[in-house]
Amino acid sequence: MNPLNDKLISFQNLLIVAAAGGSIDEEEKNILIDIGVEMGLQPEALKPIVESENLELQKHQNQEDNLADLGDMLTIAASDGIILTEEHATCLSFAQMCGISQEIMEDMLQIALDQITTEYED
Repeated sequence: MNPLNDKLISFQNLLIVAAAGGSIDEEEKNILIDIGVEMGLQPEALKPIVESENLELQKHQNQEDNLADLGDMLTIAASDGIILTEEHATCLSFAQMCGISQEIMEDMLQIALDQITTEYED
């Protein structure tokens, strides 16, 4: 796979988690596009993905990329300090698709939550 395709997969996976709890408003869409641009993607390539309603989780061929995506997905899910059932289920589904145990995912989730808590305390 080429690096651009890997970035698009990562972006799409983040978008799916962001949408897991319900619809994404315009401000959230703009934030997600900003994240995509920070990943090195072009805004015009991201807009159709953000507007799509038929996205599916995708895994990478490289397990390190899958673990990185899962960490990013968990960080997005935990960003408000609350993990919705739908966000948890989406992350667990991705972990299972990639052969990552629920125990490892839960450990990663706790790290993400701890980081959010630490940010609130500072």
